[in-house]
Amino acid sequence: MKDNLIYSAKWGINILLQMRTYGPVIQKEYGCSIFQQFCRMMYLTFIKGVNPKYFRSYLLFLDERWEQVDRFAFDQYEVQYELVRKSYLEENQILRSKLNFFKYWQNQSIHSPQVIGAFENGTLIYPENESLHIPESDIFVKDITGKSGQGVKKFYFKKGQYSDNKGKVYSKKQIYTFLSDYSKKVRGTLVQKVEKNHVSWLPFTSGSLATCRIVTARMPSDNSIKPLFCVLRMPIGNLDADNFALGGIAAPIDLETGILNRALAAKPINGSFLFDHHPDTNQPIVGSRLPHFDEVIDYALYIHANFKTAFLGWDIALTEKGPCVVEGNIGWGADIVESTLNKALIDTDYPELFEEWMRKYPE
Repeated sequence: MKDNLIYSAKWGINILLQMRTYGPVIQKEYGCSIFQQFCRMMYLTFIKGVNPKYFRSYLLFLDERWEQVDRFAFDQYEVQYELVRKSYLEENQILRSKLNFFKYWQNQSIHSPQVIGAFENGTLIYPENESLHIPESDIFVKDITGKSGQGVKKFYFKKGQYSDNKGKVYSKKQIYTFLSDYSKKVRGTLVQKVEKNHVSWLPFTSGSLATCRIVTARMPSDNSIKPLFCVLRMPIGNLDADNFALGGIAAPIDLETGILNRALAAKPINGSFLFDHHPDTNQPIVGSRLPHFDEVIDYALYIHANFKTAFLGWDIALTEKGPCVVEGNIGWGADIVESTLNKALIDTDYPELFEEWMRKYPE
């Protein structure tokens, strides 16, 4: 009884806060009344048992999308991890830790952002038995095991000092202190050199790195690897990263043609959740073919060949040096696929493939 009351209070307050923040915009721009928003978020939370944030990220204030609410998977992470636990658990340690992921590629011909250092509980753990050299260039900070952009922060180097996206200035010593202190608050801090997009991708970003989330699958019949879904994630404004959860926009990409469809956001930008053009650069999104798309897809397939795990979600950027794999994800999430495609996961090939793999690893 106590746990139920705590759960109800926690999520009830969450719903009210979301309605206060986003409700008036949704009602004005999309005609979904405050009462209707409240009822739909209550249904998501207490009937479906999922985070009410999906009301926004799935655009469930649109009637045509709400009609599919009972078909959407929403949270899919635990199911994805379950298969790995049954099959190739040893790969979990590589893919769940961004430091281990970097180390895995160090002696291979795979382009991944260079890790400068890593802290854990305030102590420098990488490079081992060395001091940390902070370069006089832009650097990127992550939570070592974070997801959905948790703990990301970018520092810009200019005229001998560093600053964040809010304009706060840091010296090298202050950067080191920040990294050490920050690692105590999260699950460890990773410091990387900043990668920059190839010039052909610059129109799709406001400045930070744009990436493709490419979900690839190993076929249970013959172990070949094929792409299942692809989404372009685009930073907007002064965001440090392109993550959908942080406020970036995402557009589905047709796997056959590389052509983008309408982008959407989980948080309104100038009152809108849907975008035919990038809100900062005015680059057309709908109908545009992503440059070098085939090269990026081939890179994802090539990378997956290094792993036995059946389903993986890759964050790949096109840089001046070619494709760069930023992260590999076991929990690639159904949400960004379903929300951008406006298609339930159950209506794709994924469930059948997943069940085939699960049958190979019975309890």
